[in-house]
Amino acid sequence: MKILLLEDSVIVAKLLASLLRSRGFDVIEAVSVAQAMEHLIDADIAILDYQLPDGNGLEVAKELRRRKPSAYLILLTARGHSISEREARRAGIDQYMEKPIEPETILAIVEMHSKQVAA
Repeated sequence: MKILLLEDSVIVAKLLASLLRSRGFDVIEAVSVAQAMEHLIDADIAILDYQLPDGNGLEVAKELRRRKPSAYLILLTARGHSISEREARRAGIDQYMEKPIEPETILAIVEMHSKQVAA
């Protein structure tokens, strides 16, 4: 199962990527919308930061949903950003999470989804 991890915070990205890889997941790391767009077709799960230097994670979510409707989409957003959970769901987001988030919470969601897909 391939996971697209779009996060511009190097510390957060490395922590999540390391944790996911330790559980056997193939992680594709991206730090920008442009970089993430290059790997959409590969992703079974996408963990998308909302606020990025060149756009936002919803742009990636909408395009990924169009290209690969079965992908599971998780949006991470900092408190106070102008995106609501309702807006995120309309854009195709399956799981909306406000930062700060415990990495183990994301891991649990990813593992649960991967088991559902495998079943």
